[in-house]
Amino acid sequence: MLRIPYLGLVAITLCLLAIREWYPFSHFPMYSRLEDKASVVYITDSADSYIPVRTAFGISSSEVKKQYNRVRGILTKRDGRAYHDATEEEEREAALAVLKYLDGHRNKAFWKEQSAQQLKLHVRVISLAESGGIERQDRLIAELEVRP
Repeated sequence: MLRIPYLGLVAITLCLLAIREWYPFSHFPMYSRLEDKASVVYITDSADSYIPVRTAFGISSSEVKKQYNRVRGILTKRDGRAYHDATEEEEREAALAVLKYLDGHRNKAFWKEQSAQQLKLHVRVISLAESGGIERQDRLIAELEVRP
């Protein structure tokens, strides 16, 4: 009797081919085009020192950016615009909402040793310059006075 090793693997492969699933060689253009710019959201204190977000608030810095974009999306959706078309006032309002959330979720052990009087939300845009180099633009979006 002929035994085929990995018979289950062969069967799964044939089923996936039948339904046109090519992972990891997917027919979807996942990374076929990279954007010309990317943005990072970061938090600083009153002295403009970076605050380690996970240690200070218990969430990741990527979650801060997602919250910021989510609130911008809510604000711009009223007019049928995308979140990246937010006005400066809408950006400020979204940033303040995120800063208030962070202020309410401070890690007491971390903040016991800190003397920050403000939380500031900044956006750093990194883009490809026409010369082929990298450009970096930092913008302070909002500040929030916090209790010690």
